[in-house]
Amino acid sequence: MKTYEEWLVEVGKNGYALRYVPKELKTKELCLAAVTQYGLALSWVPDKLKTKELCLAAVTQYGGALRWVPEELMDKEICLAAVTQKGDALHWVPGELKTPKFCAEVSVVWPNIKFGTGMKNSNEYKFWVGRFKEKYRFTKYLD
Repeated sequence: MKTYEEWLVEVGKNGYALRYVPKELKTKELCLAAVTQYGLALSWVPDKLKTKELCLAAVTQYGGALRWVPEELMDKEICLAAVTQKGDALHWVPGELKTPKFCAEVSVVWPNIKFGTGMKNSNEYKFWVGRFKEKYRFTKYLD
């Protein structure tokens, strides 16, 4: 069995390794080392160890980690860091935080991002519907 120090070195090199660290060895320091290297390691951090600092480090490394940020820690700073790193993280931003000011800040980084327009209004949706119609001649539920 690895010691705490060995796990600390391991997660510092490969944050995914946090998945295999025994619960009793998980500390704030070890978890921070893991999420700084691999943001999605936040999913293996016990809720009692999740702090704003740790969650911010995780979403800064990989915005998709926003999915595992506890609701009570989700604020504008964490959400903006997540969406800035990965535009798709917008999906996990609570509705009340998607204010016009927040959307304007995100639009600076992701100018083509769509806010509340829905998939049906996107060019990507129109493209794939067109391809589907051509191939299958089926439109009953697509228009």
